[in-house]
Amino acid sequence: PIYDAFVRVSTESETKGKRKVLPAAAPTLVYNSITNSTPLIECSTTKGEISIELHHKRCPRSARQIVMLVASGFLSQGVAFWRVNKWITQFGADESTASRQKRGEADPFNHVRKGYGNDPHPACHSFGLHTREACKSSNATALLKARRSANWPRGTLALIGPTQLLIVRSGNAQMGTAAHDCPVGSVVPKGGYEQGGGGGMGPIDQLYEGYGNAIDTKSGPDQRGIFREGLALIDRSYPLVDRLLSCAISDNDMAVALETTGFVEADM
Repeated sequence: PIYDAFVRVSTESETKGKRKVLPAAAPTLVYNSITNSTPLIECSTTKGEISIELHHKRCPRSARQIVMLVASGFLSQGVAFWRVNKWITQFGADESTASRQKRGEADPFNHVRKGYGNDPHPACHSFGLHTREACKSSNATALLKARRSANWPRGTLALIGPTQLLIVRSGNAQMGTAAHDCPVGSVVPKGGYEQGGGGGMGPIDQLYEGYGNAIDTKSGPDQRGIFREGLALIDRSYPLVDRLLSCAISDNDMAVALETTGFVEADM
């Protein structure tokens, strides 16, 4: 199995002397630790299926967060590939907690917006620097050279903040060289694994980019607008934008557990 342990949870209350078992507070999952198996995530988009291999040893915090995004259903709410350009696609923006609260609604994804912190660039570990802050503050010439030689290839997946992700469509000399750039995943051929190379990128190459986007072209989908209005903005103003329809971790036993049981984090 991919995961070491799951913890079943319930809340209890006393009703007329009898114990009443209530459902778990949030139908989600947090793993205690990942084994040597490599997690594979299968996603459905409006352009077809993509498979993502998680590099959980290289970027453990980012991998942990992506598992949470999948297990909580965040990545199955139809998030838009709102930014698409020659180099990347960015996705994961949805309506903010504050916007939902103004309407008197609870945010079902509030617990995944906090994140687990940032992983440092993989090259930093070789220099004994195991945090983003330590890596960023180092001016060692050898480290800077190592970071600059590890730019992200096509098919790289990275986490931007707690909920947004990017996939590299075409690599360049700058992407992946900063102290906080940790390549947590790779798009791979469906159901299989490879080391880089960008296989399985067909759906990403076909993403609609005719509207432009607010960052690159100053027109088109705007993440701030999505934060304010949610995905209704995409439905109303940018109906041709492609969407991430669903994501699941490729493990049958765990998929069944996620559908029927609530899980919470427990350090064991």
